[in-house]
Amino acid sequence: MAASPPMAASPPGPNEARLEVASKVLRPLLRLFDPQFQGLENVPAHTAGLWIGNHTMIGMLDYAVFMLKIFRHKRVKFWSLGDHFHFRVPFWRDLLRENGTFPGTMENCVEVFDNGGNIVIFPGGAREVTKRPGRQNTLLWNDRLGFARLAVRAQVPVVPFACVGGDD
Repeated sequence: MAASPPMAASPPGPNEARLEVASKVLRPLLRLFDPQFQGLENVPAHTAGLWIGNHTMIGMLDYAVFMLKIFRHKRVKFWSLGDHFHFRVPFWRDLLRENGTFPGTMENCVEVFDNGGNIVIFPGGAREVTKRPGRQNTLLWNDRLGFARLAVRAQVPVVPFACVGGDD
């Protein structure tokens, strides 16, 4: 399989209109799950940071809820890495790109940082979403430490966060 090509320009990331649509779509799920956020006062409002977190078994929903809350609270705009397989599916690829997800390459990340962007990375990816019984609330990052090399190369701060409870 061919690698994803570099971006010509950073994807747009979230905007007010997209966030309103996301908020309406997520509203029933947010009522059901009632996510709580702790430490929002510690969220940096600076530009160009690398946010590292864990996926839960609710998969992309944890990212959508996180992105929506942080954007509304601090106006921090996020881009996220997507595994290359996402970009082989035509409609899905377009939807992801329109909402700030891009193929995870070092060059693409540096481009986003050079434009002052914040990137969210879930090093465990699909492995954390599809955990086997008994692996709940476990990081499945193995030796995935490319995010550390990226932060050093781009000279951006690392902002760790955790999603807890989505595996229960």
